[in-house]
Amino acid sequence: MPESIKRQTENQDKYLSENAKETRDYLAELLSQAENAFMMYRQAQKEVIKGYKRQEQQIIRAYKEAEKKVNDDYQKAIRDAIKTLQIDEEKLREEYSKKLETAKETYSLDVIEANRKWKTALAEAREIMEHLRGQMWAILTRIEFDKISDESELTESLDIILAISGVSDPVLAELWDNAGDEAYDQL
Repeated sequence: MPESIKRQTENQDKYLSENAKETRDYLAELLSQAENAFMMYRQAQKEVIKGYKRQEQQIIRAYKEAEKKVNDDYQKAIRDAIKTLQIDEEKLREEYSKKLETAKETYSLDVIEANRKWKTALAEAREIMEHLRGQMWAILTRIEFDKISDESELTESLDIILAISGVSDPVLAELWDNAGDEAYDQL
């Protein structure tokens, strides 16, 4: 090979070897930067994952706190409602007892008044009956005595009057004069 080609080849080899070294250094620098970027990317991913986990834990904690508060409020509302119900039931029982007592008193007074009116009405009816009985006896006696022409008729008329009056008939006597009638007579 001629010398000039040899030199040229050596120059090319030297140039290539210097350029290869620079290229290698440049590629090594790029590779180092890429590795650093990748490491930073991985670190950023880890931080994002940690952030998501923290956020998830905060959300879970906030949810549990909200759920506990809602449950506590619900339980309190239930207790308050039960207490209000018990108070209202007690008030209703008291009102019922008062109304029942008032009704019993009113009923008792009404029964007493009705009983008094009934006794008064019976006493008035008894007086009217006694008055009518007296008039009836007077009329019957007069009719019977007007019919009498002799002594035998007088005896017969007196027997009829005695029979009707209950003096000679125990059943009529019991109807005309009994303890119930005496109670009405006292009124």
